[in-house]
Amino acid sequence: MLAARAYRDEQLLRVEQMDTPEIAAGEVLIRNRVSGINRGTVSLWRHSPMMSQLPTVLSYEVAGEVAAVGAEVDGLKAGDRVMAHTLLSCGQCEYCRSGEDADCPAAANMGHIHYGEAGLRLYRRYHNGGLAEYVRAPASSIERLPDPVSYEVAARLVSYGVSYRALSRLMLKPGATIAINGITGAFGAAAAELAPLFGVARVVGVARSEESLARIRALVPASVDFVTLESLDAGWEAGDGLRQRLLQAAGQIDAALDFTPAGIAASQQTLGALRKGGVMVVVGGNYERFELPYLFLMQNSLTLRGSRGSGRSITRTLLKLAAAGRVDFTRLVSHRFELASVNDGVRLIDDRAEKPMFISVNAT
Repeated sequence: MLAARAYRDEQLLRVEQMDTPEIAAGEVLIRNRVSGINRGTVSLWRHSPMMSQLPTVLSYEVAGEVAAVGAEVDGLKAGDRVMAHTLLSCGQCEYCRSGEDADCPAAANMGHIHYGEAGLRLYRRYHNGGLAEYVRAPASSIERLPDPVSYEVAARLVSYGVSYRALSRLMLKPGATIAINGITGAFGAAAAELAPLFGVARVVGVARSEESLARIRALVPASVDFVTLESLDAGWEAGDGLRQRLLQAAGQIDAALDFTPAGIAASQQTLGALRKGGVMVVVGGNYERFELPYLFLMQNSLTLRGSRGSGRSITRTLLKLAAAGRVDFTRLVSHRFELASVNDGVRLIDDRAEKPMFISVNAT
């Protein structure tokens, strides 16, 4: 089969032939149709020890038809239209039993990373992801697609689930105003698109520059206002220029999502703009230290939370929303490529000139 494989210390994927995966009992072989690639996955391949099984096939987005089923697999047959919920977890711990499987100590992602040693057993078996003609997956990860849901829509759901879960952790009340730091990235824009489902009345998005907003203005709801870092006075990082501008734009900010694209100063000042009792959820990957005075959190009754990945229950919720036409999950797809040309997408990510959002890859 044709696959795009990531090798250690290389900058482009190798599009090459590899053996079609063999399946065992409890597994499904998917004839993949649509997948995707994004900046975060590319960065992790090049820099993170959590992507330890190299070479590997990238992409946690998998949607296609069942090609074969292993023994002990019930309810699925060849030809069924399906997607894979590509978060791997133990299925037995308190997190998995409570629907928070993204926090499972054994969590890993097909086509992506493992979060710790406990996730290696599953990751070694299923580390190959969606940039291939065929994908092996545990039958427990398979979701059948309702007729109205296309493969391209289904392929986006795990990514949208990251933003959906982060929003769900804000503990919002109807009519809330939220800030989104990093709204011009695909996940920040997805959060803005999903926000009305959580009763959000208004969003203030933080972006680096007016130029970076050129595409996003047409893609997010009309209830979104913007603050750009380039419009702030020089030296804003050492003061509270962003905090003041956010308050001028919104009056009161109830909660915030932070995708950390512009450095820790923007994150700290976004937190500082929250009303008393506000919640901020951090979603992006940033290794900078986040330092705050203890009394600041205590006196303002603030909650600072993390959020990673997306659980199985969220995938099922998004499938229902997609089937009902409640959200256009392809609205943020900015570029489309064939599998053989996937490196054009990698170059696009590296170049940044066209400011790609979600990049869809046709794996047929």
